[in-house]
Amino acid sequence: PPPPPPPMEDGGGPPPPPGPPPPPMNAIPPPAPVIGGGGGPPPAPAPPAGDDNDIGNDPELKPWLKMLKVGVPEQAVRNKMWAAGFQDDAIDDTIKYFKDNK
Repeated sequence: PPPPPPPMEDGGGPPPPPGPPPPPMNAIPPPAPVIGGGGGPPPAPAPPAGDDNDIGNDPELKPWLKMLKVGVPEQAVRNKMWAAGFQDDAIDDTIKYFKDNK
């Protein structure tokens, strides 16, 4: 029988199999995993039903009322409030408050 091969300098054994090939340079990375269910920020709570003055004093609604005051079209304000997570009734109440208190 032939003699066994001499031991390797690093302690022996065959080299490990090659790993997966690297991705091509122009490969698109996979999307990051969504943590916490992802759906954006939770919708803003509707202002409590009650006195209309609550709306005018609500710091969360002041930017929207200011937009209406400086002449931003109502529909644009509605769209932005909806995109920010406000409920339809809160949007309607804010617009109504503005119209009633011009």
